Amino acid sequence: MTDMESSPSFAHYKRFKEILVADPGFLPDLRQDPKGTLAAHFLSVPVALFAPHLSLPVRSWPFADIDRRVMGTDWRHEIPGVDESAIINPRFKAWFRRQQERIRGQFVKPHADLLNQVLFAFELSVGCSGGCDFCTFSAPSLEEVFRYTEKNQHLWRGILIAAREVIGPAAGFCTGYWATDPFDNPDYEKFCRDAHACFGRFPKTTTIKGQVSPPRSLEFQKMVSEKQGIPTFFGFSVTSLDMLDRIHSRFSPEELEFIGLALNNPEASTRYSNTGRIRELTGEKPGEEKIYLEGTSACLTGFLLNLPRRTIRLISPCPPSEAWPFGYLVFDSVRFSDPPDFARRLEWLIAEHMTVDRPSEQILRIRSDLELTLLEDGFELKTPHLKHTFTGDPLLRELGRSLATGSHRIADLEEKFILYTASPDFISDTVRRLFEAGLLVEPGNGATSNDD
Repeated sequence: MTDMESSPSFAHYKRFKEILVADPGFLPDLRQDPKGTLAAHFLSVPVALFAPHLSLPVRSWPFADIDRRVMGTDWRHEIPGVDESAIINPRFKAWFRRQQERIRGQFVKPHADLLNQVLFAFELSVGCSGGCDFCTFSAPSLEEVFRYTEKNQHLWRGILIAAREVIGPAAGFCTGYWATDPFDNPDYEKFCRDAHACFGRFPKTTTIKGQVSPPRSLEFQKMVSEKQGIPTFFGFSVTSLDMLDRIHSRFSPEELEFIGLALNNPEASTRYSNTGRIRELTGEKPGEEKIYLEGTSACLTGFLLNLPRRTIRLISPCPPSEAWPFGYLVFDSVRFSDPPDFARRLEWLIAEHMTVDRPSEQILRIRSDLELTLLEDGFELKTPHLKHTFTGDPLLRELGRSLATGSHRIADLEEKFILYTASPDFISDTVRRLFEAGLLVEPGNGATSNDD
């Protein structure tokens, strides 16, 4: 049997994979009666595709290899990371790159790569109707919806234009939700059309209410697919096996082909990030083994806006902790009144917290989550996931020791190392490398809880 003959359509393979991952009873049924089980779910998937893996638990299946067999190199549901070339603000670009370097050291690589998707997140309501007990951001109950009135339309369009002018076209790498559900807003599609008109992209969208109104969901997916050209920005959150059954009964495999399902039901073999509300449920709910302690659901390095409250928070992903229970750092939070004020506040946040060059007046400190090891001719900084080595000169060992104390400015270090006949450039270049690699505490007075 050839690969072509043993490969299903993408739509049916996608549904097969969803049931396999979500329902722990599906694999035992496949082992006992593969053809009968597939027929019971109306799935056209050749047994040869998965037969070699039936003895393995679901988490051990080589899905990447199977995906390539089904789809070749065309991974149609891949969500691209932020295009840094579309960032025009040099301060923001430099800050964004440093945060990405930090993230790569704080998370395992596959997860770290998923945290580079969004520069703006727009909350078009206060609270959420979902009430999910695993909510990673502990969203409160739905309180207020930002409707598409003439006044709000003016504010919304002005914000989009200001974001594009300050940050660049990359501002279009955004979501239309955060601790909210986008379909709680009856006018969500109107906001999305404005965003597309401004950026040429639709906000990334995931909703728990996808099965509530299938016509609305299909029309939204059609709009995104036709205008975007890359139908990869729409998904349903699944919170129970009953919900998955309802979704599969209300949508054909072909209708769901380009609608991703986030399988968040407790039985699924996917894992929760240990953030937000799930931290309060450890040991109390089925599916505790799903918790992925190092993970976070925060994929935003940039600006989190709440339109009803008119607030902006500057945030970036980090490992969850008591200091940062939602899995993201908060550098600062400000309010704005109208589009011009929004642009001013955006510029202020950038000026206050971001710099292109290493700070000249700030006390230089190595991040507290980094382990410092002094070597004969330098030093090493590492996390469980990444290692940075600075070697080649015995003076680097002394520099590492000095940086560990967190009591020197760059001028202090240059003056100190003159005694060792080190040139100022030697110190300056090394500090620059440390700074650009995101290994030093950022300038400004925000996001210091992990380091103070």
